[in-house]
Amino acid sequence: FGNQANLPNTQWNPNLKAETVTGTEFGIEGRLFENRLRFSATYYNQLSEDLIVPIQVTAATGFTNVWDNVAEMENKGIELELGGTVIQNNDFSFDIDLNWAKNDNQVVSLGELDSYILGGQWGMTLQARPGQPYGVIVGRDFERSPDGQVIFEDGLPKISNKQKVLGNIAPD
Repeated sequence: FGNQANLPNTQWNPNLKAETVTGTEFGIEGRLFENRLRFSATYYNQLSEDLIVPIQVTAATGFTNVWDNVAEMENKGIELELGGTVIQNNDFSFDIDLNWAKNDNQVVSLGELDSYILGGQWGMTLQARPGQPYGVIVGRDFERSPDGQVIFEDGLPKISNKQKVLGNIAPD
């Protein structure tokens, strides 16, 4: 086995602060008919601040990135649950539970950055952008006429040169 050396390209930052998360959560729970029918509802709002992100810097520093506290993100949502005991006797019970949840996520701030690239391929990038959900898909869209129809050239859709938000990774 040969010797190996590794020169990290992300500079550690001794001035990092701990990430902080503050949140509010309200809920209600009910049980009826000797606990055979159950329901609960929860609302939450959570703010994450001083998120640690590797920020790109000039390679003249000897590094390509530096860790820094720059991001702020908000999550808020609701969760509903309904359950019931359909069959219950001394030897057996059969329960059915349904759970529905909705989370709205938004990047509040990235410090002085307009966007932060999380990854990408095929000419598209996955990004964090202030005012958008975490994980928006950014790429080149089809060119469209003023009424919104896709413009075709030689039988193929014409591709715009401008980058735009095409969607996000969070399901509805």
